[in-house]
Amino acid sequence: MKCALDILVDNLGFESCTELYEKFMPPIFAGELIYHYTSSSGLQSILKENPDKLILRASRFDCLNDKMEGTFARKIFINNCNEMYHKGEIDKDLHSILVNTSPTKTTLFYNVGGRRKPIRINREQFLTSLSQDGDSLAMWKYYSKGTQYDGRNIGLLTSEITNSLKEQFWEKEASFSIFPVVYREEEQKELITGFINLIKEAKKYNQDDKLVRALVSEQLAQWALVFKSQHFSHEEEVRIVIDVGRTTKNGVLQGSPIPIKYRDSNGYIIPFIELNLSKNSLESVTLAPIGCEKEMKDIQKTILEDMLCRYGYSAKGYNSGIDMRY
Repeated sequence: MKCALDILVDNLGFESCTELYEKFMPPIFAGELIYHYTSSSGLQSILKENPDKLILRASRFDCLNDKMEGTFARKIFINNCNEMYHKGEIDKDLHSILVNTSPTKTTLFYNVGGRRKPIRINREQFLTSLSQDGDSLAMWKYYSKGTQYDGRNIGLLTSEITNSLKEQFWEKEASFSIFPVVYREEEQKELITGFINLIKEAKKYNQDDKLVRALVSEQLAQWALVFKSQHFSHEEEVRIVIDVGRTTKNGVLQGSPIPIKYRDSNGYIIPFIELNLSKNSLESVTLAPIGCEKEMKDIQKTILEDMLCRYGYSAKGYNSGIDMRY
């Protein structure tokens, strides 16, 4: 038997809530390769921490270094709601619902432990940041030390990432998506306006504010993960987004379906999870720009490829194409 929310979604022309939410998100990343920038020591951890897997870390969303993470999308959303209200495109009642609804902290998990019935529980969200640009000077600068660049860049096959994570999260209270970040304000506004217009239709079908708030709350949580300021557009970021179920009993945190680990960074404790990727995921490793002669660059590239081979990878090694003197 369908619940009231499912009936409302049907009336709006969607087969599921998931299909509705995805309509107002950027398309799932479909590129063949994405790139992860890291330090030289970080590369060693990624390649060697598990002899059978390539390990990426996904940090908890509310512990990322950008202070605007999680709040930027709602700020843009409220500004858009105010603009539509002042233009007479939404009424006072709907405006109040929209601007006073917060992102949800729960989500639905499907096919858990062989059960067909979906379950809704609290979640923690984790992110791994990658880039569409495989040789970006702006990204290399994040790993500069004085006049030297200490960065490494790993090229990963999107299809292998997807297959590996499906295997890791199979029948667990965990799910993932791979989205490109939306930087352009015009694109953000277009997605928001389209969604609000749909919510206006939802109010016609059903006057239950709780159902409308449920749709808005989940969409806000989705946008929080992929909307960023245009000032970061040089990163051309793609995000692996992971939802992990968080259950409590009598106020006591229960075991997680995916092990949660912790690291220290500049005085902060950062929760993270490990993403276990097939070694076939690694397509390439690129060395940061270095200010030396071509002969030495070629030697370093050869050493890099020897290292990858000894670690059990068939990936190719490259030098950055950016020619730096210092």
